[in-house]
Amino acid sequence: MSDHITQFKPIKKQQPPKKQPMKKQYLLLSFIALALSACNQAPLVIKLSQEKLQKTIDKKFPYKKSALVAKIELTDPKLTLKNDQLLIDVSFNGSALTKSIEGQLNASGEVTYRPDKKAFYLKGFHIRRVDLANITGQQKDRVVNLLDKALNAYLTSFPVYRLKKTKYTQNLARMLLKDVKTEEGQLVVKLGF
Repeated sequence: MSDHITQFKPIKKQQPPKKQPMKKQYLLLSFIALALSACNQAPLVIKLSQEKLQKTIDKKFPYKKSALVAKIELTDPKLTLKNDQLLIDVSFNGSALTKSIEGQLNASGEVTYRPDKKAFYLKGFHIRRVDLANITGQQKDRVVNLLDKALNAYLTSFPVYRLKKTKYTQNLARMLLKDVKTEEGQLVVKLGF
């Protein structure tokens, strides 16, 4: 018999899969906690005085609009915040349906927030009252309809307030409009997640 030694190679044990380092797990948990705490923060509250809104609107008037059947100039806007409504009185003059027109109108509307523009705009204005002496009946209805379209289109075309880029809390405010109301002659706007 010969001395024959067989060598066996040791069997390598398979390594269990590596666990994620604890740093990554802590980072993920921290990010989740931060996101949850941001959702639970109090809403951003912005108070806009009637005077500030009036100054913004004053800069945009007078407004002139010409169409095939009418030429209208809107002047002297007077803004009022009352009972959670935005009211505006506007003087107008021009010509419509071959007649000269002149008078006053009162309209109501509201404020909306556009996150893409980071700004507040007026919207949904509807004429509540028109004082127009020299036109009556169906012609008056047409003129009121024309005034309503012109006023609404114009008032919704420009922002009345922009969020400031330099303020951290306002930069965070790419949020949704939660509430708009009036308090003590100010427009109070709440934004939140």
